[in-house]
Amino acid sequence: MRVSKRLFKKPLKGWVQSDWDFTKCGWTPKEADRIVKHMQAERNFWMTLSKIPNSNELMRRQLDFSLCFVTARFATDGLPVEYQASEWLYNNFALKDAFVISSRKKGQNALELGADFAIDDKIENIQDILRTAPDCKVAIMDQPYNKNFQHSKVIRVGSVNEWVKSIK
Repeated sequence: MRVSKRLFKKPLKGWVQSDWDFTKCGWTPKEADRIVKHMQAERNFWMTLSKIPNSNELMRRQLDFSLCFVTARFATDGLPVEYQASEWLYNNFALKDAFVISSRKKGQNALELGADFAIDDKIENIQDILRTAPDCKVAIMDQPYNKNFQHSKVIRVGSVNEWVKSIK
């Protein structure tokens, strides 16, 4: 959104993301392509993001878990995505040497890692984990674009803090 506002003054104030791919925010296909290219060219772009609100419980409880972060982010100029994510986690949560995997196969990763718990906000990722790693307890981070998704094996949480606290 920061890049979009800087380049195109879009979306307008008050806009709420109602779909995963931002298709309803008023970008033309050329504008969307230009935004991605701008992000790809920005050195270590993923390290510039702000953390989401209500997520500090992750820092407080990090020693209670073996954490693994699976990201499907695209490459940008600078460090590989995994290193950017690891550095970001250290800078924002003091997670030293975070284990980060760059992959779009979140279900397969959950299965291979023997993950007990997983959280995501993208419906397709949640469905992939449910299909591929049925023993993993899954949470969906509540967002306007995933409000209609419901599944009996998925808990909906409003924040990372809520999710971490739900894990006993």
